[in-house]
Amino acid sequence: MQNIPTDLLKDAVKEALSEWLDKQFAKFGRWGLGALASVALAGLVTLAVRYGK
Repeated sequence: MQNIPTDLLKDAVKEALSEWLDKQFAKFGRWGLGALASVALAGLVTLAVRYGK
């Protein structure tokens, strides 16, 4: 195997990871992300109301 310059390898890995994350976000979709954020916000509000004295 040839020695690949480190900078070139880093750029290739960053690009591949970015493309993979874009595909995963497209699969999950905005609705799923919105639902997850809503559940997290509801949990935070519940904790604030219950323990925030």
